[in-house]
Amino acid sequence: GEAYLNFMGNEFGHPGKIEFPSEKNGDSFEFCRRNFQLATDEMTRYSSLARFDHDMLQLERQFKFLNCGDDGYIYADKENRIVGFEKGNLFLVFNFHRNKLFDSYFFGVRNGGKYRIVFSTDDQSYDGRGRIAVGNEISANEEEWNNQKYKLDLAIPPLCAFVLQNIK
Repeated sequence: GEAYLNFMGNEFGHPGKIEFPSEKNGDSFEFCRRNFQLATDEMTRYSSLARFDHDMLQLERQFKFLNCGDDGYIYADKENRIVGFEKGNLFLVFNFHRNKLFDSYFFGVRNGGKYRIVFSTDDQSYDGRGRIAVGNEISANEEEWNNQKYKLDLAIPPLCAFVLQNIK
């Protein structure tokens, strides 16, 4: 099946050493604890991560894309570390490159019309830079691209992901 995975490791709730009870530490629980109060501490980045996690779950509740049964078009550019794919009426874009900014990157999509950005990992509420504004709309041009009838032209900052909804 399809699922959403959230890691509960050092990036969330383990600000220091984590060590599970073992023979080596005398079966101690001293360093085996999660500090969930960090999620509400605005002085740490844990609060941004908690907001991100909450909003990702809200995105699924709103659009129900994980189990929509629609295995749409998938695009992967290994050299530039770009992935784009369609699920239902959403188009998801990922840039895994550390420092490559794309001012104009083309994707083929099944549907024409307008696409609205409904989620962005670059949002300032997640400690992003705010380069991709939620609510912005982009038009898909009727021009074949990668065996798809329409083409999207997107600006994609490094190390970010965003979700567009086809609003026709």
